[in-house]
Amino acid sequence: MAVCTLVDETGYVRQSVQSVEECTGYVLVSPAEYHATADTFAPTSSGVASAFMWGFGAVVVVGYLSAYAVGVAKQVINKL
Repeated sequence: MAVCTLVDETGYVRQSVQSVEECTGYVLVSPAEYHATADTFAPTSSGVASAFMWGFGAVVVVGYLSAYAVGVAKQVINKL
């Protein structure tokens, strides 16, 4: 169960009476909640591979389109 905590004027961490939704300090979670959250948002190998391929593909496509535009401009200039 998550608990709202605040740091008091002496520097100690104290449990607050605020609910977690209204907490203005720190929210402490149990180890089970932490692991559940970390496991949910942990990157998978397929997700990392997909992101790499999309990023690499975008660089190749943008590079090709840029080079094509430069080639067309070069041909137009040579015809003048």
